[in-house]
Amino acid sequence: MKKAIVLFVLMSSTLGFSVETTEFHWILCESPKTVVDKLNADIVDSKSRQSLYYDTENQSLYRDGSVLRLRLDNRKLGTSTVKVTTEPDDRRILKWRQTGGVKCEWDYRKNKQTYHCSMKRKIPDDRLHRMFYPRQDPTDFFSRQQREFLSDYDVHPDWEQLVSYGPADSGKWEIEAEDSDLEIDLEQFKFKNKSLVEISTRADTNNPGQFYQQFTRSLSSRKIKICPKQVSKTWWVLNSR
Repeated sequence: MKKAIVLFVLMSSTLGFSVETTEFHWILCESPKTVVDKLNADIVDSKSRQSLYYDTENQSLYRDGSVLRLRLDNRKLGTSTVKVTTEPDDRRILKWRQTGGVKCEWDYRKNKQTYHCSMKRKIPDDRLHRMFYPRQDPTDFFSRQQREFLSDYDVHPDWEQLVSYGPADSGKWEIEAEDSDLEIDLEQFKFKNKSLVEISTRADTNNPGQFYQQFTRSLSSRKIKICPKQVSKTWWVLNSR
């Protein structure tokens, strides 16, 4: 574990006292096993996932900063999530955060930072078996409150015309780095005979650009190959259909 300690203690020392949490992402051109081996890290938790996205044929929701997703963890816990792109001081999001059930954070990927807020809902157990059936009615899985949340942001999907993208299978592993307070996730998506590997971490930092560059250099110092094209997992699934 000594190599991993050197890598991630360095990263932990860059944390500041900002109240804003940022999730950082890197798409890797390596297998998960190779990444773990090169980091000399331990895997302390794992889960299997299936993810399905809803959008229009021309993906207008995603292009406008919105995401509709169904997810099944370990074939037991089903959730629906709606996500919008906004700003921290947006009055609409302040209202929704007061009511509870909305989570907001910054997203950082290759020098681009965006602010997202999402509302998640547990899918009743008696509907789990229908989550990924063809031609399902999306409103069976997205609650009225979730639809009202979207409406507040002028997102008005024609639910009957939405197209499903997926489901994509993925494995997700939590990597433990000794003497570090960073939680590091490694995830591999598989869809249409394609594969995407992402490493991510969350941090409260007042200088996300510096954090991102230092973590990038640390990955490179371990000879971990970072892909030239950095995309979101949602974009990847939508464009692998």
